[in-house]
Amino acid sequence: MEAVLASAEDPERSVQLWTEYASLYPDLGSGQNNAALVLWQDLNRCPEAIPLFDQALNSRDPKRFVAGHYKGYCQLWGGDASAAEEAFKAGIGFNPRPVTFGLSDVYSFQERFAEAEAAQQIDGSSVGAVYGFEARTRSITSLAYQGRLTEARAVAQALINSATAPGLAGTVSRAQIYDAALALIEEQPIALEAGAASMIAHLGPDESPHYPVTLHLAVYALIAARQGDVKHARAWAAQVRNAMSTRPNPSLQAVLRAVDAHLAETPEQGIAILSAAASEFAFVQIHVAFADLAKKAGHTELELEHLRWIDAHRGQAFAEYNAFFTCQTLNVLDVNRALRRQAELEPDAAVRERLLSRLRNRWAKADDNLRMSLSPTVVQRESGEKKDNHRVVAL
Repeated sequence: MEAVLASAEDPERSVQLWTEYASLYPDLGSGQNNAALVLWQDLNRCPEAIPLFDQALNSRDPKRFVAGHYKGYCQLWGGDASAAEEAFKAGIGFNPRPVTFGLSDVYSFQERFAEAEAAQQIDGSSVGAVYGFEARTRSITSLAYQGRLTEARAVAQALINSATAPGLAGTVSRAQIYDAALALIEEQPIALEAGAASMIAHLGPDESPHYPVTLHLAVYALIAARQGDVKHARAWAAQVRNAMSTRPNPSLQAVLRAVDAHLAETPEQGIAILSAAASEFAFVQIHVAFADLAKKAGHTELELEHLRWIDAHRGQAFAEYNAFFTCQTLNVLDVNRALRRQAELEPDAAVRERLLSRLRNRWAKADDNLRMSLSPTVVQRESGEKKDNHRVVAL
């Protein structure tokens, strides 16, 4: 009971108590699983979680199959997709319920997109209403990563409609975030007020794990800040801070720091905010904000440093939990944007071509404007000192 209570109040204390519980009952598996779960979902510390998930997966606990899915995500977080695939399959081998549809994310990361789509077809009807929609969210992410943005938005908008009828407010809200992220990357800013109003109506001290309203509204504030809607970004971030609980929430705090950085008076001040947060919050969106503000400030080397970090941590973009993967679609869109920008800044033509070749392969079925943006003529023009005003692609 102490461990359960700590899970609701203090993640660090929770890890300690669940680890102690695991030492008392090593064959049960739940202590190891729950300690690892907090490390991954709350603290974003997957390397520490993997051995605990492994112990739970190999215990005699009848629910050990769940640890296989969670272990798979932590291995994907670190970029070890082959090991992640094995863990997901081990979980399904113990129990066929797909839980998170994590195989889709592994295959998308590996750019085995046909297999990713097949993994989304696994029957999820036995995992409960909220989890049953996970296949569709995995589809949105996979399509976004492939540059099939029009299709991804269609799936996101359909999910908004289908999750509304059964009253799954958290799923509806996440789908709205995915749709807004896709619009942001396409440079087609959409009105966020209606979605935010729905979130604000659910704000309160008793938010559900299935609908972490403060995190959702913070991500909306981040998208607003990135599309230049300073007024709403400030207002929504302030409402989040007024409503958030005292329980430490690194995921939420990281998003709020990114919002603060984008809203700073100057790019230099934004970079200072991020520098203070980087060691504490190693989330993808912190590094995305770093790269964007370094670009605005004209600090090319700093920008490249963070662009390369984003590319090297593609697995983390898929596997950060962020309360049911709230930031996942935005993360993978930013992975592609970072790779494209890295190629623009690369002075060596051979290296630049290798970077672009990776993106061309990933975007083999992308929307026409994205594929056209990677043609040699366009790339040469975009990378040159003199650039025309032709808008090639919205990235």
